[in-house]
Amino acid sequence: MRLKILMRKIIYICFIICFASIFSFAQTKPFGDFDTAVKEQKAGFGENKEYLSKMFNAERNRLGNNFETELWKYIGDDIEKHYWLNSFVEFDSYLHGNKSLPELAFEIRQKGLKLLNKKDDKRSLGRKVTFNRRQAIYYHDIGKRDLAIKSKIVAETILNENDEISAYVGGFTRLSKCIYSNLEGDTSFCEKESQKPIEVIVSSGYVNGIAVELPQPENPQKLKGEIHIKVLIDENGGVISAEAIKGLKELFDVSVKAAKTAKFKPFTLSGKPTKRSGVIVYRFP
Repeated sequence: MRLKILMRKIIYICFIICFASIFSFAQTKPFGDFDTAVKEQKAGFGENKEYLSKMFNAERNRLGNNFETELWKYIGDDIEKHYWLNSFVEFDSYLHGNKSLPELAFEIRQKGLKLLNKKDDKRSLGRKVTFNRRQAIYYHDIGKRDLAIKSKIVAETILNENDEISAYVGGFTRLSKCIYSNLEGDTSFCEKESQKPIEVIVSSGYVNGIAVELPQPENPQKLKGEIHIKVLIDENGGVISAEAIKGLKELFDVSVKAAKTAKFKPFTLSGKPTKRSGVIVYRFP
């Protein structure tokens, strides 16, 4: 009798342990909380990159030695994850005290380029330009100048042949921009040049979706077309300047006038209010 009771207790304990393990696994699914936060942003990786990168790095620290293995599982074949997470493991503004992993970022971009190989929509072409530009900087940093220049040629050829994709192309850090611009020559001065004080302006691509107020231009002549207006947005979300860059010239003036009255959500980078640039698209049906 005692033996039966003891066996029942052992079985019960084993059941509790197994249940707890399953529950614990469900609660600690790699990148589970981060993925939830991304989905809550509703628009890809959303506007709040600082918040998302903090969550990403918290998960990186929690996973420890399993981080890279689980990261590759999480990324899968998702282009958006390749695009943003290569930045999250490399760029200082997203690391939050963690070590930069340029080799991992390089591998993520290489796989991303393979996934983008046969895609030719505007967003995909912009991603190709961004990835190749960043690969060029990486090759430069490891002393492979010829490969750096080849990556630059690929990027700029795509951009020159598709003049409408600039809004989908990621920006440079000041140092990277200097290096990239001078890959064919001397880049030794770029480190010193990048340390000079400069105002930070973040490129935000097409900004219609993040406008708080977006007045429609007047169109008394009932003209039809699509107008692209490049805007510079201040730290409070107001428009500092506006310039027509594409579309029917007869609608340029009214579109610029309307764009200057638009209002956007204030933007912060590493906790600091920051200016940003973007493109407003006005459509006249």
